[in-house]
Amino acid sequence: VQNGYNQDFIDAVRATGGRNYYRQLIVQTYACDPNYGLSGFVIPKDKVEGRLSVEFHYYSPYSYCSGAEGCYYYWGEAFADKGSITPDGNERGLSNLFTQIRKAWFEKVLGVVVGEYGVARHYSDEAHRDVQDDNARYYLECVASESRKNGFAAFVWDNNAFGNGSEKFGIFNRNNG
Repeated sequence: VQNGYNQDFIDAVRATGGRNYYRQLIVQTYACDPNYGLSGFVIPKDKVEGRLSVEFHYYSPYSYCSGAEGCYYYWGEAFADKGSITPDGNERGLSNLFTQIRKAWFEKVLGVVVGEYGVARHYSDEAHRDVQDDNARYYLECVASESRKNGFAAFVWDNNAFGNGSEKFGIFNRNNG
């Protein structure tokens, strides 16, 4: 169904003519999930060559990024000595996934957009807050760096929600600058 929507979108926009005929267009993978994209995304047919990008969101592993109760507080081998790290993701996993995406899409002349990525601010207690905040920054830096390395445009998710816990993705406080 998502592939059909993507094709209908391309056809409809191109049919309006004018600048829309050659405008850069972005289509999404199912649920904006990169793994679904690698297994089921079909590149839409486009009359205009080199003006199409594919978007996905990256919150992996969700057991770390979500900040939900029972989540993990550390990600990556660089923080393995700090506490229990996520069992299902690290720097190598990030690099391997982005390499697969580059080969599947970028090397086929598609732009690649990481439309959202982030990690909710979450810490287990005040004593560990600083190192867990450092780990969150490290995660964000790794995703940004891996995106640049592979030629992807990446946009960090900042919902202006601050504090500790689920959905606390705030980075820049829009109320006080």
